[in-house]
Amino acid sequence: AENVPSVPGAIVLGIGVNVNMPPDLVESISPPATSMLRETGREHDIAKSLDTLLRRLEDPIQRWREAGFEGIRDDWMKCAEFVGKRVAIIQGSENIEGVLNGFDTYGALLLKRDDGDIQTVTVGDVSLRETK
Repeated sequence: AENVPSVPGAIVLGIGVNVNMPPDLVESISPPATSMLRETGREHDIAKSLDTLLRRLEDPIQRWREAGFEGIRDDWMKCAEFVGKRVAIIQGSENIEGVLNGFDTYGALLLKRDDGDIQTVTVGDVSLRETK
């Protein structure tokens, strides 16, 4: 997610959800992926799935608006399984590697580089597969 300075209270959040992607197609994706169809064994109504996702995001987004990242930090950290692990941050054609050290007060990722410096990262895709 990132703040959008020209629209007060707005954020940009990128989420990819494979809903009815068949298992054979899911398996051909690199890095490995899954889909709701594969996980549940049944097809899902895409509109209803989107509606459910958006309703589930209402509360955390409201807490973000009221208190910034601190309003969702505890929930975020429960899902932050890569903290303490070596990761690569993919930013276009550049990879930045290090250990995910945590998150700052704004939610930016803190990456401990190999030289010991801590780099604040606000944009990029986190990957475990690109690491040494």
